[in-house]
Amino acid sequence: MSLAQVSELQPEELFDRIGSGELPSPPFGHLLDFIALEWAPGRFVFQGTPDARHYNPLGSVHGGYAASLLDSCMGCAIHTRLQRGQGYTTTDLRVSYIRTLSN
Repeated sequence: MSLAQVSELQPEELFDRIGSGELPSPPFGHLLDFIALEWAPGRFVFQGTPDARHYNPLGSVHGGYAASLLDSCMGCAIHTRLQRGQGYTTTDLRVSYIRTLSN
């Protein structure tokens, strides 16, 4: 799906079409193995299951996995509040880890 195609749809329509399988999921979700579970204006819920590809040399899930999942939730929640053709980007993301993430 091209940026031009995305900009022609209202955000709710875009996510509904991806959720129904009418449009492909973004490749980034496949890379990190997470999927959208639910969405509404200002809200987005993803589910991810890290596997061996996401582990660091210490045997825990790389912190970037969790940060990427959080960034996707935040970005998509913002996207649901935009008008057709508007864009967004993350300008600041802060994550504090209190324990390791494992599968």
